[in-house]
Amino acid sequence: QLRTILQTWLPGAAVEPSQAAAEAPVPPAASIQQGLVDLARLKGQIGDRPDNIRELLRAFERQIAQAAGELTAAVKRRDAAAVHATSHWLTPSCRTVGADVMADICAALERSVGANDWGSADAAVKQFLEVSPSVREAIERAIATP
Repeated sequence: QLRTILQTWLPGAAVEPSQAAAEAPVPPAASIQQGLVDLARLKGQIGDRPDNIRELLRAFERQIAQAAGELTAAVKRRDAAAVHATSHWLTPSCRTVGADVMADICAALERSVGANDWGSADAAVKQFLEVSPSVREAIERAIATP
């Protein structure tokens, strides 16, 4: 849904993650507070119209909730294809709104299931679930900012 909104506002823009982003490590917990949401990056991509920003952030918020359920279930049933698909689908949306911590976790999930490393996948999905409320709070703060 976020990708559709972006393509409406930015026809022809690349909305897929770069190879470097896919290989980025999951950051340590100490750096979690940075990289939650970057309004400057978002405004640089879609402009600074508050309505557009709110719409895009709300769509991203819905994606986080959907992905959390899908990733938890897919990791639990050891469904590598579903984990990869959901992580890969969410990563460019994370990068667009500057949720780099979450994007890095998604990239780590992709790598983990690609290597059949379910211990790392379990840890990454746990980290995703731990970071999600902070990202949602950052979104709410951003939406409340005039």
